[in-house]
Amino acid sequence: SDVITVDFNGILTEAQIREIEQQVNQKIWENAAVEIFYPDKDALETLDYRSKKELNGQVRIVRFPGVDTCACCGTHVAYTGEIGMVKLLSVEKFREGVRMEMICGKRVLDYLNMVNDQNHQISVKLSAKMDKTAQAVERLQEENFSLKGRVQSLEEGMFAAEADKWAGKGNVLLFQQNMEADSLRKLTDAVMQTCGGRCAVFSFHFAKRNIMAGMKNTTVRRLNTIPFARTRPMSKPMLNFMNIKATKPAMVVRLLAKMELIAASTAFTIASSSESPFFFSLVKASSRKIE
Repeated sequence: SDVITVDFNGILTEAQIREIEQQVNQKIWENAAVEIFYPDKDALETLDYRSKKELNGQVRIVRFPGVDTCACCGTHVAYTGEIGMVKLLSVEKFREGVRMEMICGKRVLDYLNMVNDQNHQISVKLSAKMDKTAQAVERLQEENFSLKGRVQSLEEGMFAAEADKWAGKGNVLLFQQNMEADSLRKLTDAVMQTCGGRCAVFSFHFAKRNIMAGMKNTTVRRLNTIPFARTRPMSKPMLNFMNIKATKPAMVVRLLAKMELIAASTAFTIASSSESPFFFSLVKASSRKIE
């Protein structure tokens, strides 16, 4: 792997990480000669060096002046400048300490070129200077948060109006387009509070190519027995919601029948928010089952 992984038994702060990276590269750029020698037994006993275990016999010592002295039989550079540069990529908590990932040499240049290219693409998309992309993203996040709040407020008003519209109508089956799961849940809940019966809301999401259904007064366990529709329960007290991987009207009709929402003894009010081909196909497929 191009990435070097080192585990430490302590915790490093962001300030310490930056300082380590700065000092390591400063030593590299000093281009000091690396010392490799074989001390005799007496000299070895007084030498301060790192070793993973007790060593006997002739020991090879590698010294990076002013940085580190260790016993090692591996390959080393002759001068620190041959390393080029070290870049710390990440430091994550690992067991009782941290795990650090780093790269060195030409890999640093490749990595910086990749990051620079990504930043350039972001700057173009956000019409911001390359050294101002973080501020541009922050501004975009604030605008998005504001828009979400406005959309939520508008949806709440629309859902309240829908709830009033279907007050006392009994069982209600609604069709929407491109509605997200959370909005689907809120609409189902709002209508259920007023309709006096069961409520199902289907939303065909063009981007995701699936149908979401929200139901109240039914059980997820029974719905999960349907072989043609994979369902994913979404937790909320008294409400069961499914993300249904079924795009054929006939499948949805069978699903509604399984829910006992389409049956000879069940009257159901149907409404669609748009003239979608899927909606009309569904109505046609289920027309013989709806009173």
